[in-house]
Amino acid sequence: MKVFKKYSLEIIFLTILPLIITLFILPNLPDNLIMHFNLAGEADRIGNKNELIILPLINILLGILLPILPNKTPSASFFNKYSVEFTLVLINIICYIMLFISYKNINNINNLINVFWTFLCLLLVLIGNYLPKIRNNSIIGIRTKWTLSNHDTWYKTHKFSGKLFVICGIVFAPVCFFTSSKISSIIFLTMLILLTITSTIYSYRIFKTVNKI
Repeated sequence: MKVFKKYSLEIIFLTILPLIITLFILPNLPDNLIMHFNLAGEADRIGNKNELIILPLINILLGILLPILPNKTPSASFFNKYSVEFTLVLINIICYIMLFISYKNINNINNLINVFWTFLCLLLVLIGNYLPKIRNNSIIGIRTKWTLSNHDTWYKTHKFSGKLFVICGIVFAPVCFFTSSKISSIIFLTMLILLTITSTIYSYRIFKTVNKI
């Protein structure tokens, strides 16, 4: 019975709602729909409307599994308390966007892509604020063999990366919003790669400093 206590009303609601709405809208859609767009926001694949059910089913699977992941790290409770709801909300939003595009028969999502990347930039700002507060664990955070080796390397790396995430998010949010969808996609993905590389290199340098190597 303890397992069922992990499923709050919010989690249950976010888990089943996308499937309910999808099944309600599905009969009103044509059999063949646009299922994929390229970086320029242009349609490049047609598929059967039943493919729209896949993501809501994945959402249900995650809604069932995420709350009962084993709590074996100091930050596991943090992960379960905040990240489960966030993950489900994100998938809900993606589902509704896909349904909206299909229902309105939109064949170019150039502006929507810009909004999406801008949203992710603002999300980086939020993540950057939380990074320094995450304790050493093997589930979330910047997990390299150096950050996991000791507390000082973990804390200093996350403090540095947190500031970096916030700065990049604030600077590139307007850039992604006002440029073309293709350029904004390239900018965001490049920024994400550089953030990962920079955080990894910094964790190595801090590890060497802390251990006087």
